[in-house]
Amino acid sequence: MKTRLKSLTRNYLSAFLIIIFFLSSAFASAEEPLVIIDNGSSEESGQSTPIDSGAVSMQESQEPAETADLAAADPSILTEENTTGPDSGTDGTQASPAAADSAETPANSETDADSAAGATEQIGEPQVLGLDESFADDPSNTDVAGEIVSGPSATEHWVSTGFVRDLAITRLSALGLWLMDRSADPSSAGRDDGPDAGAQFLPSGRFATDKNLSICAVVANPVDLAQTSVSAEIFYPDNIAFGRAGQSGCGLKQGETVLTRLDMPAGQNLACAQIREQNNNLPAWYNSAEGGWPYGYDTICGDSGYLASGQAAVFCGPASLAYDDPAGTYRVKISAQHSAADIAAESRFEYLALTVFENDFEAVQYGPVKASQWKIVLGDKIWGGGQPTARNIGNTNLRVKIWQNDFGLGQSESGWNIRYEARVGESGTFTVYEPEKSGLLPEILPVGQSSSLDFGVLIEKFPPAGTVFSGQMLLTAEAAPFPLCALN
Repeated sequence: MKTRLKSLTRNYLSAFLIIIFFLSSAFASAEEPLVIIDNGSSEESGQSTPIDSGAVSMQESQEPAETADLAAADPSILTEENTTGPDSGTDGTQASPAAADSAETPANSETDADSAAGATEQIGEPQVLGLDESFADDPSNTDVAGEIVSGPSATEHWVSTGFVRDLAITRLSALGLWLMDRSADPSSAGRDDGPDAGAQFLPSGRFATDKNLSICAVVANPVDLAQTSVSAEIFYPDNIAFGRAGQSGCGLKQGETVLTRLDMPAGQNLACAQIREQNNNLPAWYNSAEGGWPYGYDTICGDSGYLASGQAAVFCGPASLAYDDPAGTYRVKISAQHSAADIAAESRFEYLALTVFENDFEAVQYGPVKASQWKIVLGDKIWGGGQPTARNIGNTNLRVKIWQNDFGLGQSESGWNIRYEARVGESGTFTVYEPEKSGLLPEILPVGQSSSLDFGVLIEKFPPAGTVFSGQMLLTAEAAPFPLCALN
């Protein structure tokens, strides 16, 4: 009986040990618990552990870090083969966050590249890391929308920006006005004769040859440009009491013309190319009637400017200044009309001074001369009439200056052995002058006028020998003032 009891005890103990063994084996071979990713945290056995969001080295025995991010959005990606945490060892135990940070390796290692390629097959495209200029310039590195899909670190790019204030035109308006040389050569359009702002013109310097000009204006009309008429007037200087052919100046009208509308390409080329690029300071610009803002190239030019949009157009017409119109500051006025509306705008320009005359003789022959007697050679007012004549072809009044040599007669104890005299016009007074010195004749030769020149010579003493003598004469001029207008 006792022996039987011992046998049963051994059997029960053996069975118990067997059960313990099987239970231990079962627990040892049990599967790892699933790791469920929820909003950036890892749950294992009911405890939450933060997930490191930094870049992690992806070894062949580890899951790429992107799995955790994508699993948060779609848990169905997770499988039993990739349930080990991102930093777990081969025994399935969870590594601490500090261990994950210390395990990080350079992102461009061969191991990482291989793992990233494998991860791409599982979870889609790789992470965007940035770009440099050479990468971004390659069109194959951008998607359809132009977004960069991969590449190294980007550089900074500064891009200039700007805008033009929208100046709405609500009424008939003059935007700008200028005058320019008129030439048959289109490439010379937009020129004047001076560098200063506004227009400056030199006269032709030739008898009866006018200075041909064009008057141009930029006019806007929100209603109908095609039915807009534009004209221009030029007025003499306000302070000069002289005009063409002896007319009274004093600000009176010199001439007028009608301006014709240019088509858009021609107007835009003239204003925005030839003038803007070659003679930028030529036009006078006006201010917006709506808000006082200034007009200019930025508002009329370009694809969105007033010219291209059809809100404004360039109008041009011919004008001329006579060769004998007086130098000074002229006023130009444009007027635009449409239906019941009309506007006016003004500017000023300079007719530059040119003091010049011409004569119809090349020599003065005194003929036989007796000692101590004046010998006079008279001129006439007939151009080409055979006697000395001078004609003012500039745009200033002038006085004639004259110089002569001594014919080689020299001086004696009493002074020069020869003297001269001259006058302008038969009503003038003879002015005596010595050789080798310039004599200024007091008479004024008005613009556009012709007059006789009279010359005289006096021989005080002849040399011992010689019967024929030759000399030289030099004629010049200096500007003389115009009569001024009476004060009102």
